[in-house]
Amino acid sequence: MSFQSKLEDIISKHPKTSGFVTWGMLQIGSSHEHIIKGLGNIIPKQPMDFYADILLPLVVGVGTYLYAKSINNRNKTIINLDELKKVQEELVQSKEEKESILRDLPVAAYKTSIDNGALLYANPKLAELLGYDDPSEIEGKKVIDFYVNPNDRINLLSDSDEDVGTHEFKLKRKDDSEFTAKINIKKVINSEGKLICYEGIIQDITKLKELENIKEESIRGERHNFRNPLGTIHNYTQLILEEYEELTPKEIKDFLSTIFETSKAMIFMVNHSLDLASMEHSNYQLNPNKFSIKSTLESAIKSLEYKAKENDVSIEYQLSPRTNSESLKTFSGEEYRIRTLFLNLIGNAVEASKEEDKVKIKVDEKKDDLLFEIYNPAIVPEKLREDFFGKFKTTNTTGLGTYHSKLIVEAHKGQINMKTGYDGTTISFNLPKYLKPVSVIKNK
Repeated sequence: MSFQSKLEDIISKHPKTSGFVTWGMLQIGSSHEHIIKGLGNIIPKQPMDFYADILLPLVVGVGTYLYAKSINNRNKTIINLDELKKVQEELVQSKEEKESILRDLPVAAYKTSIDNGALLYANPKLAELLGYDDPSEIEGKKVIDFYVNPNDRINLLSDSDEDVGTHEFKLKRKDDSEFTAKINIKKVINSEGKLICYEGIIQDITKLKELENIKEESIRGERHNFRNPLGTIHNYTQLILEEYEELTPKEIKDFLSTIFETSKAMIFMVNHSLDLASMEHSNYQLNPNKFSIKSTLESAIKSLEYKAKENDVSIEYQLSPRTNSESLKTFSGEEYRIRTLFLNLIGNAVEASKEEDKVKIKVDEKKDDLLFEIYNPAIVPEKLREDFFGKFKTTNTTGLGTYHSKLIVEAHKGQINMKTGYDGTTISFNLPKYLKPVSVIKNK
C-alpha cells in the first residue's frame, strides 16, 4: 500500500482528522518536499497502529511548526493539534457570530466578491428590500444587476482608493420597481493588506427624499410669500425717494399707508410662523377671544369660491338643526388661527377634488363642543394615510397645511381625524366652545 493510500485509509476511518491531515501535508509539502518523499519511502512499511498513533500527530505537528515559523510575526505560536483545533473552532464561531449579527440587523446587509461583484452573503432584510422571500434567492447574483444605472457601481468602485463610503443611488427590486437607496460600502482587508471582499448596508430612503423635496418646496413657498410684500415696500419707498418733489401730500400718504399695511402683514406672517414653532415645542400660550365662528367659516368659504370655480368644484355648507346660533356667535378662541384652519382644510379639499365634484362642510354641536366635517370625493393616497397630519406630508404648496391644522386644533384643546375610502375623504374635528384665557398646548 502506498503512502497516499495509507493516508486515505486513515482519513476514511478518522474523518474528523481529514482537514488537519490535509492542512499539515500542504504545509510540509509547500516548503519541504524532500520530507514528503522520505516519508513516502519509509512510512508504508510501518504497521497500521503507527499511522494512527504517530503519523497523524507527526504530519499535523510538523505542518503546524512550519506554518508557525513562516508567520513569526504572530504573538502566539500554535504548537499542537489541540491548539490548532481550538483556533479553528474559534474562527468558525467568529464567522457564525458575525453572520448572526448581520442576519439580525434591522437594516439590509450584504457581502460581495471583488471580481464579479457576486453576493456572497445577504441577510433577510436585504431580500425583503429587493422583493425576494429568502436570501438564498439573491445570493450568487451580481449586485450590479440591482442598479438602475450599472455605471453607478462601476464608477463608485473604480474611483475609490480608500474606503468606499456612503452614497445614494437608484436600485430596482425583483418586480423592476425603483427606489432611492443609501448605500454604505466598506472594503474588507485581510492581515496581509489584501482586499478580499466588500461589505455594507442598504437603506431605502425614498420617503426621506420625498420629504426633503416637499420641505424644499415649502422653503421656496415661504420665501415667495416674503418676496412679494418686500418688493411692494421696496418699490413704494423708492418711488417716494425719487419722486418726492412731484408727489402730492395725499399720494405720499397713500404710499406710506401701503408700506405700513404691507410691513404689518409681514410682521404678522413672522409672528404666525413663530407661534406655530411654539406649538411644536409645547410652549404656546393661547389667548382666546369671543367671536362668531360662523362668520369666520363663511368668510373662509367665500375666499375659496374663486379657486373652487377655477377647478369647477362646488362648496356646500350645512348647519345641523341641533346647532345653537348663540354658540356660533360667542365661540371662544383665536379667530385668525381658526380662519387659517378653515382655509387650509377646505382649500385642500378643493385642490384634491376633480371637475364637478362637491366639497361638503357640516357643522354640528354636542354638549360643550362644536363638531366640523369637511368631505371631498377624492381618496387620500395610501402613502400619505399613515401620517396624514405629519409635517411636510401633504401635497399642497408647502406640505404644512394639515400639519398646521392639527397644531391649531390641539392648541384649542380639540382633536382632529381623517377617514378615507372608496367613497371619499372626511376630515373631522371638534373645538370646545369655551376656553380659559390662557391655555398651553402639550405636544403629543
